[in-house]
Amino acid sequence: MNSATLALAIGITERANPIRFWIKNFLPTGIGYLTCGSIATLLFMLHGIGHQLGYLVWMPMAALVYFFQKVYLQKGGRGGLSHQRA
Repeated sequence: MNSATLALAIGITERANPIRFWIKNFLPTGIGYLTCGSIATLLFMLHGIGHQLGYLVWMPMAALVYFFQKVYLQKGGRGGLSHQRA
């Protein structure tokens, strides 16, 4: 939610499309948050079944998130915001 309001504020001040700005600058982080939220929900559901089963689910997913974040950064992902006018 914070990223949407930030994209809206920058879009208004820079006279740019806030949706395009959000997609360009915040979509990769949004996917990571959605993935982590899904992992947390799955682990919560598995908590009643057994603690060791949670590790079998968590470790491969965490490795995938790390791998895709690393690939994104190697392909030119920036840590800062980019809001030049198009």
